[in-house]
Amino acid sequence: MSTHAKTMPQQKMQKPAPEGCTDVYLAGWAYADWYVTNGGSLDADTPDSWPEEKNNGFCDYLAQALREKATA
Repeated sequence: MSTHAKTMPQQKMQKPAPEGCTDVYLAGWAYADWYVTNGGSLDADTPDSWPEEKNNGFCDYLAQALREKATA
């Protein structure tokens, strides 16, 4: 088990991931869901070491959350 997996408890996501996404994309999406749910900033950046697809999942989640916040 990776260190990342130990720090991110399993929980039901607040925003479901897009259908048909890869496991790597889903990892970024799920981390963003956990991060935002626990008070993280919607302006956050990902670590440079993340694969592009994981970064895309994280950033897409934050972009969706920002759009929802702007229309609320």
